[in-house]
Amino acid sequence: MRKILAAKPDADQRASLTGLLPVEDSRRTSTPDRLRRSPRDITGPGAGKAIGWFIELNRLGAHACDLSGIPAGRLTALSRYAGSVRAEAVADLVEPRRMATLVAFAAAMRNQAGDEAIEVFDMLMTG
Repeated sequence: MRKILAAKPDADQRASLTGLLPVEDSRRTSTPDRLRRSPRDITGPGAGKAIGWFIELNRLGAHACDLSGIPAGRLTALSRYAGSVRAEAVADLVEPRRMATLVAFAAAMRNQAGDEAIEVFDMLMTG
């Protein structure tokens, strides 16, 4: 199943996903470490941050991969793993597990970011 999932992204998507792994010198944190923390301020700037979070995850392109043939439990397990360890641990995984884990993480986080952006906007408008 990992090989099938790892083969889903095209070359550009693979480059974007692999680009998540290096630690950003200026931040001392990796992009996945930063992306797994959602902005939750219920303010105008907070809504902007939530939308920006969604846009950044959307640019990775994992949502464009057809994941319908991959068991949901497998995607959840890979995404949960990527969300619970440092980026270095994901980088140390052998292929195809590394790419499969990155695809699952990016797809799950994009969905979460979209839901949370809508939630923040809704709370801002109704609050």
